[in-house]
Amino acid sequence: MTIPITLGFSEYCKTFDPAPAHIKALGHEGKVDRWQIVDFTPPSFMALTVGVAKAGAGMTNAARDNLMLDRRTLHIATPETDSKTHYFWTTVHEKGALTEDQEKLICEQSVETFHEDLVILEAQKERYTNTIPRVDLAADSALFQVRRVLNRLIENQLGH
Repeated sequence: MTIPITLGFSEYCKTFDPAPAHIKALGHEGKVDRWQIVDFTPPSFMALTVGVAKAGAGMTNAARDNLMLDRRTLHIATPETDSKTHYFWTTVHEKGALTEDQEKLICEQSVETFHEDLVILEAQKERYTNTIPRVDLAADSALFQVRRVLNRLIENQLGH
């Protein structure tokens, strides 16, 4: 069975209220179009393109004066032991697209979000056992595709 080298997922949201962090950093409270494009490369590399533009301005093709955020992030997870994983991430955007204060605020908000996620992930890890059934939600379809690919890679590595 051929295993894809990269899985791609995308989400485009038109005419949404901006996220609170974006209001703080970008100073725009009007409706926005948001997008997130994810490329996952097994076993643990995730490249994201995240953007925000004024609603109706063309989303990913918005003119520069309507494009408020267009950044790339790279996320890498690598296990140290069976129960400990290191997580690295970085973000970039076009030079001059954000002020130094905006960059700092977005970075602080990102770190705060990661810390919130960490609390949830640690609580899930503490409670998780193989006896608890998983609940499949349509919103998690990308995660299920990733899990299937990872399971196939593990099976191939073990010779099954």
